[in-house]
Order: sequence, then structure tokens, then C-alpha cells
Amino acid sequence: MMDLDRVNAYMARVEESETKTFQPVGSKLKVGLDLGTAYIVMVVLDEENNPIACEKQAAQVLRDGVVVDYSGALRIVKELKAKLEERLGTELMNCAIAMPAGTESSVKTHQYVAEGAGFEVTNVLDEPSAANSIYQIEDGVVVDIGGGTSEVAVIALGGIVVSQSVRCAGDEFDAAIINFIKKRYNLLIGERTAESIKMQIGSAYPVDRDEIMQIKGRNLMSGLPENVNISSKEVREALSEPLSRIVDAIKCTLEQTPPELAADIIDHGITLTGGGALLRGLDQLIHKETGMPVFIAEYPLDCVAEGTGKILENLDKYRDAVSDDPRGFE
Repeated sequence: MMDLDRVNAYMARVEESETKTFQPVGSKLKVGLDLGTAYIVMVVLDEENNPIACEKQAAQVLRDGVVVDYSGALRIVKELKAKLEERLGTELMNCAIAMPAGTESSVKTHQYVAEGAGFEVTNVLDEPSAANSIYQIEDGVVVDIGGGTSEVAVIALGGIVVSQSVRCAGDEFDAAIINFIKKRYNLLIGERTAESIKMQIGSAYPVDRDEIMQIKGRNLMSGLPENVNISSKEVREALSEPLSRIVDAIKCTLEQTPPELAADIIDHGITLTGGGALLRGLDQLIHKETGMPVFIAEYPLDCVAEGTGKILENLDKYRDAVSDDPRGFE
């Protein structure tokens, strides 16, 4: 069983390291870089895998795990690297990067971004393995719901047995809200408004009290600005299709699990990570659909970058998840 107290305490230190620089143990520093669809996160660890400094920035330079704005991604990674080097008073040379499963063709682009910022990319690994280096799940399921992709991985004896990636995550949630409001209210809203709706009144499972939010957009008939009220029930209706795709991916992955492992997997449950894990009631929905216990770590946004750095100290254990050739999975 995952030690949630240990995980949350560890990730709390990562969160603290965004504003506080810790004294490192030893002189060898490791860097984990997560080029996410919603955030780019860079974490520095010391020789004992203690997080000592972290920088992250909201970004829209990737879509579905693929870099769509190389210059923008390069600029952000350079800025994060420079901030960390200034905080630590030393140059950061090497890093490991995490990739969504199913995006192997984009490994080189991710690597070029890191190299263009001045890093030597030492390893490339899949995101569920990176997250699990923090959670240390021996048997169970990790579901990483990012901005562009959702990753599902069944883990047995600490290694990935079955995995699946679906290009449906936070961005699809926003698009579903935009399309729903367009069809129901003939109102056009932007991505920021959709994100705000999702965060403020969005849910994957019925809530105790229906909430109302006033939103502003442009009426498609008149072309004029207009205000409408939208309820949390309507947002849940809007999100039902992309959520169903993620639930189906989880079920499909579980169906591929060898029967001799099923009992242990069911007992240990599902761990949700990534920004999408913050959607209210998602754990309840997945529990209802699978019958398995579902856990959400306290700091789901940072664990992939943190685990990417940490995994460098444990390459033998995670060898199957790591590309020996940082040039990519060719």
C-alpha cells in the first residue's frame, strides 16, 4: 500500500522548494524536466534525492504531449534553468526528461528543447514510471492526467506490466466546456474562461449543492457581449464525454492485466496524478466505474518532474522505463 503520508510530506517539500532554496547534500545535483501541456516544471535534487529547488511556469507550447511552439518552449526552459542556477549559484549541466507514452516520435523535439537550453539529456523515460518513483507503488495502477494526454499504467513488483495512453486530458475538458456552451447558449467563450469554469464549478461526480457561475462571452447571433449563468450540473454534463474516454482507457488497461496479478492490483487501488487529478469528484467517478479504491496525492502537478530527477539514482530498478539512447526510442 502506498504511504500517502510519506508521499505528501515529500511533495510538500517540492512545493516549498518553489520559494525556498534548500542546502544540498553533496555536490552532485540532478535535474528533472517535465514539458507538460499546461505547465513546464523543473526540479533539482541533491545526492540523497532531496528536492532543493523547483521552478515551474504555465505554458501552452505543447499539445497532446507534442511540442507545437519550439521557440516558446525553449525560451521557458532557458528561463527556468537560469532562475535555478541563480538560486543555487552553480551551473546545471545534465537533466532527464519524461515523455507521455505513445509520443515516442516526439522524443527528439523534447531533447532539442532541453539541449538548446544548455542541458545534456542523460535519460528519457515514461511519465507513469517517473511518477511512481515518488509513489513507490509495488502493485497498483497509476493514472497521470495531464493537459494533453492521460497515461494509465498497471504496476506489479514496482515495474510497469501494461500501459496505455489516450489523447484526452485537461485540454479536452476545456474544449468540451467551450463546445457545450456554444451549442446550448449560442455563446462563444475563450480557453481561459473554460479553464476558470472547470476549476471553480467543474466536477466529475454529483456534488452536494448545485453551484452557479456567471460567465461572459460573445453572442454568435448578435456579435455582442453577453452574460449567462451556468450550473455545475451543466459543466458535469459537458465533461461526461472526455471523462468517459479516460474511464474507458482505465478499464481497457485493467482488462489487459494478467489474471494472476489482478487480486493484488485491485487491493492496492488506483493513484491519480497530473493536473487533471484536481477535478473534483474524479476519484469518486473512477471508484464507481471500477470498484477499486482511488487515491489522489496532495501535489499531483510536480511528481513527474520530481520523479524524473530521482530516477537517475535508480537506473537499474527502472531500466525498462528508460531509454538508454537519449536520442530517442528508435
